[in-house]
Amino acid sequence: MLDELLDPAKIELVAPDPWSSLAHQACRLGGRLALDLGLLLEVAREELGEARLDPLLGRVELEHLRGHESLDEGPGDPLDLSERRPHAGALDRGGAFCKPSFDSLHPSRYLDARLNRPPIRKPPRIRSGDAVGVIAPSGAVDEDALGAGVKVLERWGLRVVLGNGVLARRAYLAGDDGVRRGDLERMIAAPEPRAIFCARGGYGSQRLLTELDLTPLASRPKAIIGYSDATALINAAVASGVVAIHGPMVADDLARGLPFRSEEHLRRVLMDPDFLWEVEVPETVRRGRATGRLLGGCLSVLAATLGTPYAPETDGAVLFLEDVHERPYRLDRLLTQLIQSGRLHRVAGLVFGTMATCPCIDGVGPLEVVRACCAELPCPIGFGLPAGHAPPDDGCENLALPLGVEVALDTERGRLTALEPAVA
Repeated sequence: MLDELLDPAKIELVAPDPWSSLAHQACRLGGRLALDLGLLLEVAREELGEARLDPLLGRVELEHLRGHESLDEGPGDPLDLSERRPHAGALDRGGAFCKPSFDSLHPSRYLDARLNRPPIRKPPRIRSGDAVGVIAPSGAVDEDALGAGVKVLERWGLRVVLGNGVLARRAYLAGDDGVRRGDLERMIAAPEPRAIFCARGGYGSQRLLTELDLTPLASRPKAIIGYSDATALINAAVASGVVAIHGPMVADDLARGLPFRSEEHLRRVLMDPDFLWEVEVPETVRRGRATGRLLGGCLSVLAATLGTPYAPETDGAVLFLEDVHERPYRLDRLLTQLIQSGRLHRVAGLVFGTMATCPCIDGVGPLEVVRACCAELPCPIGFGLPAGHAPPDDGCENLALPLGVEVALDTERGRLTALEPAVA
């Protein structure tokens, strides 16, 4: 099983006290995996009994499983691997389980152990004549704006299927949770549509996640397209194993008119299985290069998922962040929350949108906040990618970003580049 999940040449074992509750936990660090030796011993003890542990350890190929103890570590300390520990002798008798030597004084060495993630599934390309769905998972939708956006999709040669509750209204929501969730689940389960567009943002998609069944999405991949509040939904789709699109919405960007580049970019992301895009990132906060799966979206929505099962796994990812109408101190607070949660410490790279709708106050704008909050993070950081919220009616771009695909971030060249297409 381990051979299927891990690159055996890049595994380190960590040995906490096998008698503690931590013995039952495997630590995941940075899209990489640290194996808990205590867990292995505990499983062996349950399967074979105390008397047969030594034969098991002698039979398993163990090599250089050694702990180096500092003079300051006393009995019970996680770094105490001397003869005072119950399993110290077993460690010394080990053979060749792991190629690297076991060095508990330098646990950062196992940060190079990479988890071999299964490839994400890509939705099939959409073609002229295909049906696409439009749902309202968040805020109430204006009927005229919806009609204007639908005409854009029809101009692409697509047939538009509206959700049953797309024009429903319940206070600030597009109908109650069950109606909005039901529309999404029906669109996923039906043979058509081939893709699912969100009508607009606002608020409400996070409310759907608790009872939302995305299992059929993995067996029948379809692109879900949206941004802003839909950030919670599209990242949940990626977590289920399917590419999703952070991109323009029907009763918002499409309705008011996208610049030609943004509309053509979205069309090609969804319809061209050979499209490898490259987007400018004009401002450098921290120089460097990184590759990883692209994740992210609206900063405030992502921050709201922290502490829930729906917070995206950012380890090893290239994380995109943007937001709308947030004052400098609020951006500071949101970024500080992500940093203090640990979600930004092991990203491969970090790239911000233009944040063109976030005000500059007393000479402090979004870029200055990002520099102040994020400059010490150990990864390349860029700013100004033309995606996400933009001021209305001024021709600002909102380029579609496929989440879940491998990308390369180069803040020296100022580029974010797709390493694979979004659709099959």
